[in-house]
Amino acid sequence: MRFKTVFTFCTALALPVLAATAQTFSFGTKTNPRGETIEVDSKGFIIDGKHAVPVMGEIHYARVPEKEWRREIQKMKAGGITIIATYCFWIHHEEKEGEWNWDGNRNLSRFLDVCRQEGMPVVLRIGPFCRGEVYQGGMPSWIVEKAQKDPANFKLRSMAPGFIAATTELYRNIYLQAAGRMWKDGGPVVGVQIENECRGPWAYLMTLKDIAVGTGFDTPFYTRTGWPKLNGKEEFGKLLPLYGDYADGFWDRKLTDMPGEYPKAFIMKDARVSGVIATETFGTNQDTRLEAKDMQYPYLTCELGGGMMPAYHRRINMSGNEILPLAICKLGSGSNLPGYYMYHGGTNPCGNEYTMAETQASTVTNYNDMPLKSYDFQAPLGEMGQPDVKAYHSTRLLHQFLADWGEQLATMPVDTLSEHYARRGCFEFYNDYVRILNEDGVCYVRPVDMPWKGHRITADAQPFCHIGDTVFFIPVKGKKPVVWVDGKAYKTKCDRTYTIKGGDMAICVMSEPKALRAFKIDGHLYFANHDGGILFKDNGVITEEY
Repeated sequence: MRFKTVFTFCTALALPVLAATAQTFSFGTKTNPRGETIEVDSKGFIIDGKHAVPVMGEIHYARVPEKEWRREIQKMKAGGITIIATYCFWIHHEEKEGEWNWDGNRNLSRFLDVCRQEGMPVVLRIGPFCRGEVYQGGMPSWIVEKAQKDPANFKLRSMAPGFIAATTELYRNIYLQAAGRMWKDGGPVVGVQIENECRGPWAYLMTLKDIAVGTGFDTPFYTRTGWPKLNGKEEFGKLLPLYGDYADGFWDRKLTDMPGEYPKAFIMKDARVSGVIATETFGTNQDTRLEAKDMQYPYLTCELGGGMMPAYHRRINMSGNEILPLAICKLGSGSNLPGYYMYHGGTNPCGNEYTMAETQASTVTNYNDMPLKSYDFQAPLGEMGQPDVKAYHSTRLLHQFLADWGEQLATMPVDTLSEHYARRGCFEFYNDYVRILNEDGVCYVRPVDMPWKGHRITADAQPFCHIGDTVFFIPVKGKKPVVWVDGKAYKTKCDRTYTIKGGDMAICVMSEPKALRAFKIDGHLYFANHDGGILFKDNGVITEEY
């Protein structure tokens, strides 16, 4: 890799402040030693009293070399990721009963320390079942064998006393690695996911949450995956359901392109539950309806397909164009947390007895034969940290929009919704791209009568960022970049700055090549020297990797 230092372009800016709602969910300790707060209400996240739209990206520490963690987290931050999600795979740490391994790439405590040093909050997905295309879904063989011999005491993912005792020991050992690193301690751990893709019963999920809290996981929020639908009733407000959707899935049993409901991932819709996740487990006729109480939760996602793995039977090839339309559709439909799975690929670690990859030659998650080592996932940042230029940079531009206007967007309900178009307050969302079916489609966000420093802005261009008094836009495919300020049209030429009458603001539509090299860091705008270059701050120095 080669690195270069780049230079400051513009000045800092201050963001406007909106009042936060007083009606919030009650979880763990919301305040850290610096007085910073994280809360959740029916709209989404409230950070230091202000609504926000964070961006969450999945990376698995055990699948990435320990020596690369810091650099890869810096590249995730440069891509606009503001929260990291990571699985703690049980089988990676206790392959043999009572023999715990937290060394090297499995060193969770060091990974969390790096996240803290880089200012990156973390959501820990602690299982006991994770899946993540790991052997037996992360369940060690010794617990699987006990479940087979003595199901009354060790039935997997149940209230069986032996299994609950083993899970308690798992949570205790994970917490020993995370101790002192909770948000309340000044650490990065802001949330915990309980189990994964679980129907319940609810008593099982609550038992796991109680064990986690009793062990020491005191965090501002707790989550579960919002699919499949639960068996029986839940206690409202105890676990936040987070949703997902994918452009395609290796797990599908059909071999045709875009079977079933995959095209629905590319439309605006008021239904949050996808009918395409884990179809080999839950079937192709999953109930995607939501009850009224479900709509009282914020619309948050943890698994938007940031790519896809191939399996032996279904070898999916992604173009890199899928991820941005997915995010646009969810945001237009009311989501206030884009969460990508995966955002960074990796490599399966070696086990003493197993390859650690999902395989049909096991008794748990035996639906798919996966690559033995690679978990590249065709993600925005791949197995070796290499960027997918389309996926990484297109979403990076969107994430910068969310960083600068997310506070306003988070409080805006969905006013208008159709398959291709949605309106939230002063922002319009559009998408007609569908993987394979309409590869020439476009997607974008545009402002309509957006307030800015006493003015009103409408544009046939997408907002990128604001620096000082200047609002920067990026062009929209198929549209001439026109910006209206207080009703006056400015037919802008790319990369030229136009000062608005009165001199209190300016506008600039950057050309696509220039926008793809533009990074906002610490309130300043920097430009990479190379196409596809990634800029990030390393020990106080703005650095380029390409």
